[in-house]
Amino acid sequence: MKKILLLILTIGVLAFQGCKKDADSAIVTSLKGRWDLTEMKLELFENGVSKQKASENYSKGDAYLLFTETTFKTFTDSQLEGEGTYTFNSSTKTLTLKEGTDVETTILKSFDGKTFVISEEETETINGVITKVIYDAVFTKE
Repeated sequence: MKKILLLILTIGVLAFQGCKKDADSAIVTSLKGRWDLTEMKLELFENGVSKQKASENYSKGDAYLLFTETTFKTFTDSQLEGEGTYTFNSSTKTLTLKEGTDVETTILKSFDGKTFVISEEETETINGVITKVIYDAVFTKE
C-alpha cells in the first residue's frame, strides 16, 4: 500500500512540475499591461564612426505605456500624455500606434514578453559630415 501511495505521489509531483514547465515556456504575444521606460540609450556616429554613447536610467512611473487589447495610453510622471489604438504582430515584432490622424509603425528591436526595445535612427548631413543618432528605449513590464 505504501509503495502504491509513493508511486501516485511521485507521478503527481512529476505531472505538476511538467505543467509548470509548460506554462513557464509559453510564448508571449501580447503587449497588454503596463510597460515602464527603464532606460534610454543613445549612440552618435559621424561618417560611420561611433563618437559618443550615453545612457539614462528611469524610475518606475517616470514614463510608461499602458496597453489594453486594442488601445494604449502614454504617461509621464503619472500624467496622461496621449492615447490611441494600436496593433502588434509578435511574429514580425511590428508595432503600429495610431493617435488621432498620426500613425507610427516601428519594428521592435527586441521583445521577450518581459522587456521590449524600440529603436529609432536619425541621419543628416551637415557640411559633408554624415551624422547618425540611434536611440534605444527599453521598456519593462510591471
